[in-house]
Amino acid sequence: MSKILRKNMVALVTMIFCATITMKAQVLSDPISQVHVDNYLVKLSAPSGYRIPKIIGASGQISSNPSAFTNPDYFQWYGITHHRYWFKPTFSRLNWKGGVKTIQEFLTASQLIRQNPLKQGTRNDVFIDWSDFTSQCKGIVCSDIEKMLSIGVIPMLVNTSSFSNLPISDWGDKFEYWKYWYTYVYFFASHYDITLYQFTNEPHAGISYDTWKSRWLICTDATHKAITDVNRDFNKHLISGLNGPTEPGPYWDYSLPDPNINFHGWGSVSWADIHTDIEGKQDSTIWNYDLYDFHKYSNDGLGYENTIRALRQGIANARKAPSPNIPIMISEINTSTGGNFKTKNLDNEDLNYGISVAQILQATAIGGPAGLGTEGGLFLFKLGAAPEGTTLGNKISYVSPISPFNYGGITRGGACFQMYARHFRGGLPLLSLTEISGSNAKRRSVAVLDDAENAYYFYSSFMSGVDAKVSLDLSALAVKVGSPVTMQRVDINNIGQITEILSIDNTKKVSFSIPNNTAFLVRIPRTLATVSTKVLDPIQDTYLTIGSQVDHSSEGTIKVSLHHADPLLRRIGFLNFSLKDINSTTRVLLKLSGRNTGDEANQREIIHVYGVVGNWKGQNLKWSNAPGIGKYYSSDSLLQTTTGLGSMVEIEDNYSGVTPGQGLGIYGKFLGQISFSSSSFKQNYLDVTDYVRSLLLHSTNNTVTFVLARIVRYNVNQYSSSYYRKGVYDYDNRCVEFGSSENPDSSLRPKLCLYH
Repeated sequence: MSKILRKNMVALVTMIFCATITMKAQVLSDPISQVHVDNYLVKLSAPSGYRIPKIIGASGQISSNPSAFTNPDYFQWYGITHHRYWFKPTFSRLNWKGGVKTIQEFLTASQLIRQNPLKQGTRNDVFIDWSDFTSQCKGIVCSDIEKMLSIGVIPMLVNTSSFSNLPISDWGDKFEYWKYWYTYVYFFASHYDITLYQFTNEPHAGISYDTWKSRWLICTDATHKAITDVNRDFNKHLISGLNGPTEPGPYWDYSLPDPNINFHGWGSVSWADIHTDIEGKQDSTIWNYDLYDFHKYSNDGLGYENTIRALRQGIANARKAPSPNIPIMISEINTSTGGNFKTKNLDNEDLNYGISVAQILQATAIGGPAGLGTEGGLFLFKLGAAPEGTTLGNKISYVSPISPFNYGGITRGGACFQMYARHFRGGLPLLSLTEISGSNAKRRSVAVLDDAENAYYFYSSFMSGVDAKVSLDLSALAVKVGSPVTMQRVDINNIGQITEILSIDNTKKVSFSIPNNTAFLVRIPRTLATVSTKVLDPIQDTYLTIGSQVDHSSEGTIKVSLHHADPLLRRIGFLNFSLKDINSTTRVLLKLSGRNTGDEANQREIIHVYGVVGNWKGQNLKWSNAPGIGKYYSSDSLLQTTTGLGSMVEIEDNYSGVTPGQGLGIYGKFLGQISFSSSSFKQNYLDVTDYVRSLLLHSTNNTVTFVLARIVRYNVNQYSSSYYRKGVYDYDNRCVEFGSSENPDSSLRPKLCLYH
C-alpha cells in the first residue's frame, strides 16, 4: 500500500470514527416520520454581490450580577457586534444657556465651542462644564463601555433626556439642548470612537410630534458637528450614525399625514424634514437620519420581509429627498412583546417561538439595498434575565421562572440567536440560493461566505408542519468531495450543539433529515485540498463528588448531576487534553458521548461546558485543588476568595471579571452547552476552536481542561442567588453519564477532533 493511499485511508477512518453515531441513539433522539416528509433541495452558488447587514447587536441590561446572563463577557459568547446601551446624564449646574437669546447669538456661541471644544466652562461663559459631565461618565458607564470594546462589542448609545413636553422655540433653550448633545457625542466619539446614537426611544408615547421634531433638528445638528470636530481634532475618520425616528413599527403611511393625530404617519412625515437645518431652512447636504430606525415584534418571518420591503419602497418613492439606499436599523426585534408573553403565559422555551427567532433574523438578511443595507442591522431585544415570579417575557436569556422552568440553561430562542450572530456577523458576502424543490413560506434560509474561516455557512429554519429530508447542492462552490461538514441544531431535543458530522458525497451534495420546528446551521469547508483530520485522546479524565474523596479516574463513565440536599449526588466532570498537536489554523471540536440516567431519562438535560487551564492528576484531584471549580458562598452574602466548593456551588462566580481568552487560575470560561434526551448514548460535539486558539496565543500552559457541569448559575443550596427556589432548579435523581477514556466501547470515549 502506498504512503499516500495509507494516509488518505487513515484520514477517512479518523473522520468516520469522529462522526460515528449509533443507529439506536439517532432513532431515539431525532425521530423522522416516514409518512409525512417534505423533500427540500437547495443549490448554493457564488456570492450574489450583496452582504449581510454589519450590525447584529443586542439590547438589554448590562449587569455584573452573575445571576444575569448579560455581563459583557457573555456578549462575546453570543457573538454580537453591538450593544444598545442606555445612558442619560443630567444637565450641568453651570450657565448652559450662556445668555443666548437670538439665532445670531446661538451661531456665535456654538461656533466658539466648536473652535475649542475641550475648554472648561464657567458660569460666565458659554463653554462646556466638562468636570460635571466626565464625573458622571466615570465608573460604571466608562467601565462597561471599555469592557465591551475590549471584546469587540461596539455600543450604540441611547439618550432620551428632555427638558419638557413643549417644543423648543427659545434660542437660549435651543443652545442649552444643542450643547448637551454636542458634549455627549464629542466625549464618546473622541474617547471611544462611538458613532451610533439614538435620539429618542418610541417618542410618541411621551411627547408630541412637534416637540420631538424641534429637538430632533437640534440633536442631529449637534451630533454631526461633534463628529466632524472630533475627526478634525483627533485625526479620525468617523462617520455619524444617528438613528431615528425609533418608533414601534416603520410607520410610513402617507394616508396619515398628521402624526399628532395618528402616529402611524410619524416616519413619512418626518422624512419631509430630512434636509431641514436648525434654522428651518432646506439644505440638500444635510441628512437628519443617518439610519432609519424602527422596532418590530412578530414571530412571522415573511411578515418581517414584507415590512422591510414596504419601508424600502416608501423611502425610494418619498415625495421629498428620496434616498433609497439609506441603511435601515431595527433597534428592537423579537418574536413578541413582553406584554403578549405575559398575557398568554408564553415562554421563550416554547419551541414554536424559539424557532421563530431564527425565522425573523433570517428575514433581515434579504437583498442588500432592498433590505436593511450593508451598513444597517438589528438589535435583539431583550438579552437578559427575568425576575423571580414573572414570566420570562420576550427575553432571550438563560432560565425561566415559569413551567417548564428551563432549568438547564439557554432558551431555544437564545440558541437560535447565538448560532446566527456568531456566524453571520460583520457584513459577510451572501451566497445565492436556488430552491430546486420544497419551497415553503414557513421555511427560511440564508448562506454566507466566511473568508477568514475559509468556510461557507448555511442557516435554515423549518416550521412547515412536517419533517424534512434536506439536500444541499454544493456543485457551484469550491468544495472537495469527502470534506467533513458539521451541523448544529436547535429543536425539541437539541440546544445549538453540533449533532452530526456529515461529508460531501460524490455529487457534491450533503443530505440529512430534520424534524419539524428546527433551526440548523451547516458549516461547509471551502477548500480544494485534502482535509487532514486527527483525533486526540484525553491525557486524563474523571469526576468529583462533593464531600467525597473517592477516586473516579479509572471508571468507565463520567457522571454529572445535582441534588438539592445530598452532596453525594452533586458531581462535576473533568477532561484534560494536550495542546502540542494544535496550531492556530486548526479547527477543534470536543466530542462527548452521553446519555441520561435516573429519573425522567427521556427529558432533555443540558450540560454546560467551561474551559480552564492548569495541571492536575485525576488520581489526586480534590475539591481544594480542582481547576475551574472556584469560589463558594459560606452564607447568603459572603463569597469566599479561596478555591474549593465546600457544600455550595456557584460556577458562574468564576466567570465574572475573567480576562477574555485567558481563563487562568480558578476561573472557567463558558464555552457552550450540549443536551441529551435519551437513556441511549448519543454523540454531541462542541466547537471549542476560539478558546483553544486563545490559549495558544495567551497561555503558557500546554494542556486544556474542560469542566462539565449541570450548573448555570443557581446554587445547590439557597445561597448566592435570590432567584433560586428549592424544588424548581434542583435535579434530584437525574444524571448525565458520559463515556470516559476507560470505557470498554471505544466509540463512546471523549475526543478532541482536529481539522487542519
